[in-house]
Amino acid sequence: MKKLIISFLSIFAALHVWGGVTTSFKISDSALTEQELLKGDIMVALRIYTSSKDMYIGESKNTSFDSMTGSTIFKVEKAGKGICLKNIKTNEYLASKGNKIMRSTKKKEAQIFTPVKITKKVDNTHANADETRSYWLTFQYDNTTYYLNTNTTNHEMPQYATGNGNWSTLYIYKVEKEEITTTPIIPAPKKVTSMKGTLKEWSWDNIAESIDNSMAEEAYTLSITRKGISIKAGSEKGIFYARQSLTQLEEQSHTLPCMVIEDEPRFGYRGFMLDVSRHFFSVNEIKKILDVMARYKMNVFHWHLTDDQGWRAEIKRYPKLTTIGATRSDNYDTPIHKVVENGQTYWTGTGMKTGQTYGPYFYTQDEMREVVAYAAERQIDVLPEVDMPGHFVAALAAYPEYCCHPETTPAVWSGWGVSRDVLNVANPQAVAFAQNILSELCDIFPYPYIHIGGDECPTEQWETNELCQARYKELGLSSYRPLQSRFIKQIADFVTTKGKKLFCWNESVTAGGADLELMKQTGATIMSWHPCQTGVNKAISLGLPAIVTEYHGAGGGYYINRRQSNDLGEPSGAGAGDDSVEGCYNYIPVQGSYAAEQLALIKGVQATFWTEHVGTNEYLEYLALPRLICVAEAGWTEQNQKNWSYFRSRLTGHTKWLDEHHYVYGRHWMEGYVPRKESK
Repeated sequence: MKKLIISFLSIFAALHVWGGVTTSFKISDSALTEQELLKGDIMVALRIYTSSKDMYIGESKNTSFDSMTGSTIFKVEKAGKGICLKNIKTNEYLASKGNKIMRSTKKKEAQIFTPVKITKKVDNTHANADETRSYWLTFQYDNTTYYLNTNTTNHEMPQYATGNGNWSTLYIYKVEKEEITTTPIIPAPKKVTSMKGTLKEWSWDNIAESIDNSMAEEAYTLSITRKGISIKAGSEKGIFYARQSLTQLEEQSHTLPCMVIEDEPRFGYRGFMLDVSRHFFSVNEIKKILDVMARYKMNVFHWHLTDDQGWRAEIKRYPKLTTIGATRSDNYDTPIHKVVENGQTYWTGTGMKTGQTYGPYFYTQDEMREVVAYAAERQIDVLPEVDMPGHFVAALAAYPEYCCHPETTPAVWSGWGVSRDVLNVANPQAVAFAQNILSELCDIFPYPYIHIGGDECPTEQWETNELCQARYKELGLSSYRPLQSRFIKQIADFVTTKGKKLFCWNESVTAGGADLELMKQTGATIMSWHPCQTGVNKAISLGLPAIVTEYHGAGGGYYINRRQSNDLGEPSGAGAGDDSVEGCYNYIPVQGSYAAEQLALIKGVQATFWTEHVGTNEYLEYLALPRLICVAEAGWTEQNQKNWSYFRSRLTGHTKWLDEHHYVYGRHWMEGYVPRKESK
């Protein structure tokens, strides 16, 4: 069992200075015997077998292991021939009134349980459950056996239940005390060892740096002693990340505590995608976002350069892409403005169609190279995306000869949704058109991958096009979807000649009728958004790498353009307002049980930002921050080290940097935040 770190809210004040040593807890690697349970005087965590969530016995519906407040830790106390359970956060015993659950601070009112070790697998056990720790906790009432049970509808609140016990199986883990060193660093480092003393005088120009080829490329060790600072890393990337950690420590106090940080990322891909097709953002604003990414050790900027609503990349061979394709007849605008009420800062605004021409907006090739260079200085790669064969209307408006029905030239879209106008993948000249575009971009972007979309591509126009109909018959197909798979394989073969591999959205493998054998041959990395975990599993089953970018999971996800609150006066935008900062942070990117070779195919996580409703720098930042930072920690920090309360405490200290650098950010997550009571 991997270690779960637990510490208490009393450390928060120290964290805002530089950190400290605190008493904490960890899940023991050793199984818990029935005899140990009956002896009592131990601490345990109870995991619900139906969901692999930890049980919380209190008034809240908190079911995640709360490693800061101890809400899911119980003291086992001996009571007669059985045991009773006391929640260490609330100091309440699990009690009963007849066969009804209750809580009490008095031990004499505690329910006495008899632990029963389950020696074989029970029905309906969750895939991740640990059978070596399976127990029933039972008691007798009115000649009936009752089990400590969770509400199996929502896995939130405990209850007492009868039956055969299968739905009442708990996995009980022994919890031990230990000491950990805390820091204000985001993302949380892998290992921090505190030492005695402080370093009072030091200089950025006097840091000993060395490369150790035996270390992982992005790993580093940062040592702060009374004599000075040294950094050892697997590459220049590791040295850069060590300096980011040192910067964050230095912001708290120029006098540094002596410590050793041994750190490396959980995932190799830690990305942020920005859609600049629906709304255009300047090079300077992109640089501002890259600065945030660099600070929090993110390493891939996914640049969504084209879509139905606009073409934003200069392609010298096809100049109409950045005249006709970069302009639309109408625009949706969402201006937002700052409101200060009762000492609180809010942002508000309503989006609407302007009726005004938008464009031509695009990046010259020199500007794209400027972004690539700026990102490279911050150890960030740039992944360009040209969405095809669907979401390609802006290109087809400029060059209609490559669509399925040139006689009805499509216009650059001014609305949202999915257009039926798609590239004619059975036309060799249309395929060459796509290849020529990618050829120019391959020369601009050195990253060894290029993204070609492959999402939300209707087949209706292929079904009514003579060339596509002929190809359909020639190949003996039963649907038109494999034409997309064949096109992706053609593009994969082409970019291989340029030293590149493909990224595609998950529809390339999850859409009904996709030719999975062809997709397997492409070697494409699958960026999975919806249904996210289904897409991840499909990619893994094909032996393809996967990136997790959850659209909207239960309680949150990684589409950080969605509205983060339903408070009065919130700016209008995408989503239902339930994608909170906490929900984003608590999303678990790796779900299910995988063999080691399968797990290795999950390459990373990405925060994704679409801009249908977002047309200003302020609104971009307001929605992206601090959720972008949440995803940064998910990409770097091991799941068993993550904790919302601990993260929120550290993040509070980082708002000073955001303020000093003039970023706009959502504040709903902050302690003391008061929602607006009226909307003007």
